Amino acid sequence: VRNDSAVDINNLAVKLIGVVKLKGRDDDRDHSDTTTCLVDTVCVEKYAGCASGDSKSSDIPLPLKTKVEDLQPATNGQIVKCNYHIDIEMQVPWAPDIEIHAPIQLCAPHNLMWQQWQPP
Repeated sequence: VRNDSAVDINNLAVKLIGVVKLKGRDDDRDHSDTTTCLVDTVCVEKYAGCASGDSKSSDIPLPLKTKVEDLQPATNGQIVKCNYHIDIEMQVPWAPDIEIHAPIQLCAPHNLMWQQWQPP
């Protein structure tokens, strides 16, 4: 955070938000496609703010613990899609809060077992 303003930032909150989109078909009515969105706040971390004219830098760990355990974090299919974004909210006194909504992409780590595999 680089605070170039004349006002202190009291604190900031970082939220990891997961959005699962489910696509289906309504066969009972008019056979139209329907989409349902499930929004899950995966993680919320709060941090101290930054004084006016100062800057602050730190790593922000966001553990990935979703309510739906059987769903892979990076699901991108035709029926089920899971996207993530980070919301950063900074509380400034006597002013509207500053909000940043940044989309992110999660990638699964590489399977180390495949790196050790040798063809017969």
